[in-house]
Amino acid sequence: MQTQEILRSDLLDRLHGVWLGKMIGATLGAPIRGRMIPANLNFFEPVPGQATATEFVDFQLLWLDCITRGDAITSDGLAANWIQHIDYRWDEYGWARWNLDRGLEPPMSGAFNNPFSEASGAMFRSEIWGMLAPGEPIYAAKMAYGDAVLDHATEGVWAAMAWSAAVSATLAGARPLAALDVAGIVLPINSRCTRAMVAAKSALPGFLDWADARNKVIEASGCEDYTDAAVNIGLAALALIYGKSDFAATLLYAANAGYGADGIASMAGAIMGASLGASRIPERWCDPIGDSVIPGWGLHEVNSTRKISELAQVTLDAAEKWIEASGTSTQIVDELTIPEPPPSPEPIPEPVPEPVIVAETPIVSSIESVPAPETVVAAVEDEDEVTVKEIDLSSPPVEEPAGTPIIEPAEPVAFVSEPVDVAPVEVTPAAPPPKSGLLERLTEIEALRSLQNLPACSSHQHIGDFLVTIDYGNHGPTILPGVAGTFVVTVKNEANTDMLGTVQISAPDGWQVAVPGAQGQRQALASGRFARFGFVVKAPESANIELKNTLQLVITPEGKRPVTVDIPFLGGSCWNVVGPFRNFVEEGYDHVYEPEFKPGFDLQYLGRNGGMIGWQKRAFRLNELPFEEVFSGQPGVAYASTSLHIERAMDAKLMIHTTDGVRAWLNGERVLQWHSHDAFRPTLSQSPATADIKLKAGQNDLLLKVVRCGKPVRFAWAIVDMLGKPIADLGNSSWTPSG
Repeated sequence: MQTQEILRSDLLDRLHGVWLGKMIGATLGAPIRGRMIPANLNFFEPVPGQATATEFVDFQLLWLDCITRGDAITSDGLAANWIQHIDYRWDEYGWARWNLDRGLEPPMSGAFNNPFSEASGAMFRSEIWGMLAPGEPIYAAKMAYGDAVLDHATEGVWAAMAWSAAVSATLAGARPLAALDVAGIVLPINSRCTRAMVAAKSALPGFLDWADARNKVIEASGCEDYTDAAVNIGLAALALIYGKSDFAATLLYAANAGYGADGIASMAGAIMGASLGASRIPERWCDPIGDSVIPGWGLHEVNSTRKISELAQVTLDAAEKWIEASGTSTQIVDELTIPEPPPSPEPIPEPVPEPVIVAETPIVSSIESVPAPETVVAAVEDEDEVTVKEIDLSSPPVEEPAGTPIIEPAEPVAFVSEPVDVAPVEVTPAAPPPKSGLLERLTEIEALRSLQNLPACSSHQHIGDFLVTIDYGNHGPTILPGVAGTFVVTVKNEANTDMLGTVQISAPDGWQVAVPGAQGQRQALASGRFARFGFVVKAPESANIELKNTLQLVITPEGKRPVTVDIPFLGGSCWNVVGPFRNFVEEGYDHVYEPEFKPGFDLQYLGRNGGMIGWQKRAFRLNELPFEEVFSGQPGVAYASTSLHIERAMDAKLMIHTTDGVRAWLNGERVLQWHSHDAFRPTLSQSPATADIKLKAGQNDLLLKVVRCGKPVRFAWAIVDMLGKPIADLGNSSWTPSG
């Protein structure tokens, strides 16, 4: 592979620009985060005295500290540091942290029971991997994958991989639009992120109004959630396209897009900072931020520098260590190597002219002189593309200084009431951009495709001579009483010798384990090869399923000791459900139906359609309960009852997210009532439908009344401690013994 050199002083300035641009963007967009319509910012509102603290920076400060300490950059290592040093509980962070606390490892921690698995958190913190691997977008994307799977899956992971690759390319001299092309190559072609990026690139400034282009990106993303990765990466790309390499215009387009405004502007700011370098970011935008690093309240005991400028040097040191350890062809140098010109060819001796005999009468040539052409068609190559242009030869060529970036004047920002006060960017000769060979490096894209195609609900363990992958499928690592579940085990023999032996499953007493198909009792596994084994597991309906249950895979090579691999299964959520009852002209929320005063799981009641309905056992794998299945697309009322078990008494919070009405009773006392048709955002950090409750030791009976009016209902629940953390030893994995 072609060796690329990156000038150390230039890279330090660009790394400083990434940090500074990101913090400026995050501070600019923070006041309008979550806004669903375009904003009208011209500058900071209000003008700050320092950068805004944000988890987008906090995670990267922690990752940089891990790298500086020499920790291995693995998903498990990053997860351990997260648990120890970061305490944010909203959106994907809360659900993924709950999974980690329950022993689920990446990538399952990000994929299972996580309503925000396709959100933007990993993408908003992905720049560190591009900074660590400048000019190596494939390596940057691989490391971003290991980070993103902690708390995301699919689109949320792919977006982080793509943006880290874009930052890596920009640090090696690629212009912002070329960096977007790199990001597009990294994304899976059929992803929603790709659709949003294509919509952004197809919106040409000057031909389509920015507001219309914004709407096309949102429509192409297929999601109205302001945290969604696809919509946010599309809006960030749109800002870079319409900003035309101008720092101020780009950040204003990004922030005024709304949605994840602080994250979008921080992404655009990072790319522009990498492109321009900190020395060329206008002072008007730098002064309100200052040079201080402001950690957030949820970051604990992390050694981070106090100045942004010092942070750039720490990042450069870490990048140099990573480049040396990884063995890439990138080199960070103090002076760029100037290739020696090719040797001059030997002079060709001029022929000796023949003697000329002058005639008495002058000779007149019959050949008319041909005028020189005024234009010529030639292939012109720059660092982004090769184009065919007609070159005017009638005027002398204009030479640009080597390394001078092309900065196109920004158009007025169409959505503001007054012209944007854009400080002019000085076009001064900079260091020549390195010969990046980015396209050559992107030929390794298949290495990323294998990561992107890995099943999300899976675990991967190295045990002895074997690499074992457990794929739980779409249902995830849950076991429900009386319900069969399937999983697939892949065993790769990494030993130098072939293996002949058995592969079996050990389950708790009374559980049934079946092997579909003819897999045989003995298995032969050649060195370096792998085999897949499918299993069906079922726990009896009367089984006392624990919060965490463990099966074991036992690999026994003939003549050797067996190797065991734990296969965790979480206990599901067991409820008794009855409904639907009638919700005439939306009076059902206030109407008292029989389950409230006449309980009993053996009883029947008059239902919505005039027939008799009774309680049914329903087991769920996730915290979002599909009550819409009960309502069958029509207004109604349903009741659900479960028994929560805990060994000790404690104060807690019942948190419910619903798009309609709910009432809740704990141990016979009504503790919650809420009726609103708000958007569905089941975050663990807060909910308008929240009640302080007292759990007693042993069994606690919870009864819910769920209402559906005119629109489909979505419903999720959780019980957390008074600090907002899910309670590890609280569960409802068995059926309620009585009504």
